[in-house]
Amino acid sequence: MSDPRVSPVDTREWLKFAREQSTVLSEAYRLRLVGKLWWANVVFVVVPAVFGTAAAALAAAASSTTSSDNRLTVVAAVLAGAAAVLTAVHKALNCDAYQAECLRLSQAFQSIRIRSEAMLAEFTSNPDPRGVSKLAAEYARLTESAQAVLPDVYIRRATELTGYQRYPDLANRPAPAPQAVAASPLL
Repeated sequence: MSDPRVSPVDTREWLKFAREQSTVLSEAYRLRLVGKLWWANVVFVVVPAVFGTAAAALAAAASSTTSSDNRLTVVAAVLAGAAAVLTAVHKALNCDAYQAECLRLSQAFQSIRIRSEAMLAEFTSNPDPRGVSKLAAEYARLTESAQAVLPDVYIRRATELTGYQRYPDLANRPAPAPQAVAASPLL
């Protein structure tokens, strides 16, 4: 049973909330991918690939020289070891899964934003309650299933970039009651 002290949200207000919050979250996950994670990929993916290739080339060069100088072999070993350590850190941090989840969430929240805008534009007075209910359920499932933790700094930056403000109390208020669906003149 809902709390009588908290007023329910009407469908247009909820669609505006969904549009704005989805825009902010989509942008925040996008910023996460193109920000520090881009540099992390350079360090933990690109650099080990370059080091591994250089190590192989140096090892091949060292094996073809008749000199007793082991410098090429030592450099090749150091590069191969550094590449192995960086690759191990990348795997241990589960970077690929985190980045894939950030991409999934960015795209999914973008999809919710697009559908929210479409519903707001299509219905100037009262949006179809069934469509809003379906979108609300999808928004809830997406929020519950999110596996990638998003640092607050990305949310703040996305809020600044999008111009949307957060609604700290709206997310805690109940959605429109199911009775509103049955009484809707659109059905």
